[in-house]
Amino acid sequence: MRIKSLPAHDGDCFIISFGKDGDIKNIIVDGGRRKPVLRRLKEEIELIKRKKQNVDLLIVTHIDEDHIQGILKLFEDNQIDKSIFKNVWFNSKENLTSFFEGKEKEDTRLIIEDKTDGNISYRQGISFGKMLHNLGFSNQELILAGREFEIGDAVIKVLSPNEQSLKKLHTEWEKAFLNEATKGENIASKDDRDYEKSIEDLVKNTFKEDTDVINGSSIAFSIEYEGKKLLMLADSFPSIVVKNLQKLYPEEHERKFDLIKISHHGSKFNTSDDFLNSIKCERYIVSTNGKTHGFPNKETLAKIIFFNYKGNTSKTYLYFNYPDIFEQVFCEDEMKNYNFQCLHMGINKEDFLEV
Repeated sequence: MRIKSLPAHDGDCFIISFGKDGDIKNIIVDGGRRKPVLRRLKEEIELIKRKKQNVDLLIVTHIDEDHIQGILKLFEDNQIDKSIFKNVWFNSKENLTSFFEGKEKEDTRLIIEDKTDGNISYRQGISFGKMLHNLGFSNQELILAGREFEIGDAVIKVLSPNEQSLKKLHTEWEKAFLNEATKGENIASKDDRDYEKSIEDLVKNTFKEDTDVINGSSIAFSIEYEGKKLLMLADSFPSIVVKNLQKLYPEEHERKFDLIKISHHGSKFNTSDDFLNSIKCERYIVSTNGKTHGFPNKETLAKIIFFNYKGNTSKTYLYFNYPDIFEQVFCEDEMKNYNFQCLHMGINKEDFLEV
């Protein structure tokens, strides 16, 4: 099982591949935002097509721009053969209203502009959820915590969102796009960096969980393949993830992961002490260019490092999809004293991590 982390600006865009020769499965998770990631995403899809493979699953974890913008632009492009996508997970407004109200209500926010060759003809555009439905991609059921799926020989277990968090998004869908009553003190300001503080001081801080409605609706999941486990956390809430980790992996030894994508670009409001006490892992991915909201927060990374160091585990590895961020956050003495290493994942087509 391999994972690529594309240059998604301040967002997420991953390609997970696994399988045997002749039967390789590919999963795309989110599309980041801005032109560089869209360009790379198109190149990766073309590469998959040339190998005569498919995108067996596209997961759009939630509706924040830094996760969905690249996907919206991708589906506007009539040069992209949409038949390469075999399944899509997206908790659309249409699915939410169908689930909670027993009817459909089309989204007026996530609109795909009409740039097609006539195969789909909408003068004013169409919502992303409706387009997926019309193309036969849309799941008819919500993607909720507790569900399990198989793709080839891999098992995917959904850890977030729960029904309550999706109901809240359904109620506040329109306000969510206007940033009204959905974002609060949970988001750090651009200047709220904690890089000058020591690991020793940061680990003493009391955790306070994210309250953002959209983040709470994130699809977080684990994927297991041939004894390896990958945990993808989108921007999810740790309280929801921990509860479902304990349900889906009731034994402590089952919660050992080979690689974890840290929630919300390393925000200190999305990685709790309870979460770190619930799992074992030595390798973590941080997805951000480091230029927005002060992410990653050093506090998050410090707690990951300290929990592993305190537990006398092997060396901790932090992987970044943009170079030089970690040089701003840590000094050489900290890496040496706490037995961790920061690495750049690489952003070229041939760069990937083996899970």
